[in-house]
Amino acid sequence: MDNFKQLYMDNWLEILYGPFPKYFEKTKNNIIVQAYAAVDITWREEDIVYYNGLAYSIAAAPFGSNPQRIDLTGNQKDQMTALFKEKVEIANEQTIVKGYLSRILNLSICSRDIHALLPESICSHLTAWNKTGPSNVVLTITKPKRDEFQKRNKQFSDLIAERILTNLLLQHGR
Repeated sequence: MDNFKQLYMDNWLEILYGPFPKYFEKTKNNIIVQAYAAVDITWREEDIVYYNGLAYSIAAAPFGSNPQRIDLTGNQKDQMTALFKEKVEIANEQTIVKGYLSRILNLSICSRDIHALLPESICSHLTAWNKTGPSNVVLTITKPKRDEFQKRNKQFSDLIAERILTNLLLQHGR
């Protein structure tokens, strides 16, 4: 992939999927704290919860210490299950979206082509990082080709629009 195409892909994936790891960690940490509160035990950052046989904590325990340990049960276990399910769904979605974005990049000779192929509903959000805007190179994508591409790939651009909205809601909820 050309250097400018790799730059676009990297920025797109960061815009679309960069917020999730922070959300995941924050939510996981909240579940850990809630689990200790639910059993009325004073929680410390190094304390451990077990979920599906694996240990999770917010901070590493100091060498030689003996942190408290509890199994996730009830509501906290359900929340952790939902969180890990969401992580898998995000990974699957990212694979699908990356394929769609790769098709855009493969059809593009310059950044103007990219701007032409991306639907207007998501173009400004996905290209906001590029302060230079589209190049002055002559557009190589014809209007019929653009319209056909966008029509054929509407489900994928809709998926991106949904991800953008979800990210905005996650950031607003902080």
